[in-house]
Amino acid sequence: MNLAAPLAVAESVGREALRTISFGSLRVAAVFRRSFYLGRGRHWACFGAPEIGCGPLNILLRTQGDIDWRSLLKPGQATKIVHGSLLIEGLAPIVLSDAEIWKPPLPSWSKGDLLIGLSELNRHLVVFPPPVSGLGCFALNGGGASDPNRQTAVVRIAARPIRALSGWLIAECPARNVPEVEQLLGLGPGLTPSGDDFLAGALGALQAVGAREHMQLLWSKLEPCLSSATNEISAAHLQCAASGQLSAAQHDILGAILSGNSVGLRRALEMFSREAHTSPWDGLAGMATVLRATVRKRYN
Repeated sequence: MNLAAPLAVAESVGREALRTISFGSLRVAAVFRRSFYLGRGRHWACFGAPEIGCGPLNILLRTQGDIDWRSLLKPGQATKIVHGSLLIEGLAPIVLSDAEIWKPPLPSWSKGDLLIGLSELNRHLVVFPPPVSGLGCFALNGGGASDPNRQTAVVRIAARPIRALSGWLIAECPARNVPEVEQLLGLGPGLTPSGDDFLAGALGALQAVGAREHMQLLWSKLEPCLSSATNEISAAHLQCAASGQLSAAQHDILGAILSGNSVGLRRALEMFSREAHTSPWDGLAGMATVLRATVRKRYN
């Protein structure tokens, strides 16, 4: 390999990822074919191909040809950030200095548009149903959890706290009886478990509709449990969601529902249906739970 040429050049960087790479030393935490995570303490960044999409933790890389990061990196490996480049022993540098900072969009919405968006969501989910695995069934109108074909162990465990969350969001006194949503943390397999993805979607939707008191109360239940209930990377994604930062794909579908954009909603669901994992559907279920409560009670 020609060490004079960079291995990759960063084109886009999320705000939380930018904070992470301000540290001089980071360790490799997880490696996949298209991406890898570096971190230090509570700060993490995901480096990967453009197809992973923009997000608060993501750094999108332009490379010469397809790279399988599993052949180059291993968990626990040390890295350094020097003069705007990521240095990994034995590899050419990854240039970070010219990346554009990605910021999540600020959605505009009205209750009328949201009603249209939820109606369109129900209609499109007939064509693009959520997978049986994970918590995507809670994106369906009525929750979908009563369908015997979707009664997985994860769904059965999640049903009670999700019902409690929905009822609490509609109630008049948010400070009372905050639901035990921490039961969802770490629920399900994967780097970001289904329960975590559901909660991230819910937190992001609460921020988007201006339900700050509800969001802060939920976060006050979740944050103290993160270190014991889920992994560090998933906790970092939840921290971003609590500040209103989701992935670009999640912002796209959230904005489409809030604005009643049927075309955008269908496009997002088509993309979700091509994904091999349930994370997008789990996040959508969290959003839908919050947004359906929103049309029953407009937050101030």
